[in-house]
Amino acid sequence: MKGIVIATHGEFANGIVSTCKMFFGEIEQLITVCLAEGEDPDEYVNRILEAVQSVDTGDGVSIFCDIAYGTPCNSVIRNFKNFDLDKVDVIAGLNFPMLLQYLSSREDLNMEEVLKAGQTGIIDVKALFDK
Repeated sequence: MKGIVIATHGEFANGIVSTCKMFFGEIEQLITVCLAEGEDPDEYVNRILEAVQSVDTGDGVSIFCDIAYGTPCNSVIRNFKNFDLDKVDVIAGLNFPMLLQYLSSREDLNMEEVLKAGQTGIIDVKALFDK
């Protein structure tokens, strides 16, 4: 089973994991790496590497970042040289539907379905009622 690293600005990672635990209970091989305001980016790069190593049991790791090319995502990119990229997924634009889909299908993982859940989970609810 792939490990999971959630890398975000501030406490977003801890919050989304807390919410997931309401549905799944404790989640194995999952770690958050929250970027603190003013944190040294080089130190954060090292924390990302340590997190990946701590949850990878040989099957690889899926890394979710809050936004593409923000410091958390860039820190993952800076670590590419340290990863077996054939066993690492990196997804930016993390949202709750995406993570729910991932956790629901973790044993039979289909990253296309995970991405689709993230995209289709964004809905203008009011527009549904304007018709």
